[in-house]
Amino acid sequence: MYPVQFRLEEGNFAVILAEIREWLSQQRIDPGSLNYQLDADHVRVRLEFTTPSHAAAFRAAFQDHLAPVAQH
Repeated sequence: MYPVQFRLEEGNFAVILAEIREWLSQQRIDPGSLNYQLDADHVRVRLEFTTPSHAAAFRAAFQDHLAPVAQH
């Protein structure tokens, strides 16, 4: 699996999640999983793709919405 982890800091999470789901459908990409965790000031999201090209295409399409997840 090829994970993409990021945090959404601005905007409406439900709207952006709908955009992500629509993009996945249009691209005919079925990620292995899509998980999210609500925090006080942001949402952490993790998608797992089955190919590196799908992960790269997703990053390119949503780069304006994505902030990296800080590693602890």
